[in-house]
Amino acid sequence: MNFIHGILVGIGLFFGALWSGTLGLFHVSAPTSQSQSSYTNASTTIQTDDKDFTYTKDSYHVYMNGNILAVDTGGPAYGQEPDARTFVYAGGKDGSYYFKDKNYAYFTNWQEFAGMPNADPVTFSTNSDILPFAKDQTHVFLGREVVTNADPSTFVVVDSQYTHDAKNVYWFGYNGGPLISKLINGADVATFSVVSGQSSYDAQDKNHKYLQGQIVQ
Repeated sequence: MNFIHGILVGIGLFFGALWSGTLGLFHVSAPTSQSQSSYTNASTTIQTDDKDFTYTKDSYHVYMNGNILAVDTGGPAYGQEPDARTFVYAGGKDGSYYFKDKNYAYFTNWQEFAGMPNADPVTFSTNSDILPFAKDQTHVFLGREVVTNADPSTFVVVDSQYTHDAKNVYWFGYNGGPLISKLINGADVATFSVVSGQSSYDAQDKNHKYLQGQIVQ
């Protein structure tokens, strides 16, 4: 009996060694830290309308053309990275693009990636009807700047130069620098309209004719 018992114990030890890897067979290894890191940091492409820059993100960072993205314009978000887990594309066109995460809305063009501290990221949005503008529940934005006194609930884009809300008409365009929006003082919203086919003016209301937001008649 002792002899048989010894044989059985020996067999058990042999197969145990095979399974545990002592003899180099049947060894099941745990995932390495490298494979775990690769899984955690797998990048996801963020679909945008920007044809010049590619945006991706993983669990920790957002990347633009492979470089970690951070706010490079002054403000409370300066130097901070977006929150990768909640970072999404909000919309844009023609070199002006908007993003947001749980903390901020962001604006980018070919020159900057800017935080928008006045924007509420929860209600911040844009769409094809108001681009290149964006809005939240209390403000209208052109780029990272607030359009002063504009009412987001009634704001509409009329054409490539003019916008209005329930009370005011605005001109927007380039004036020797970045894209800006300017209030047209005294313009009558109810009768304001864009005019085509005229070289001396491009809009009018019951009181005046306008060219690029300026009263000409």
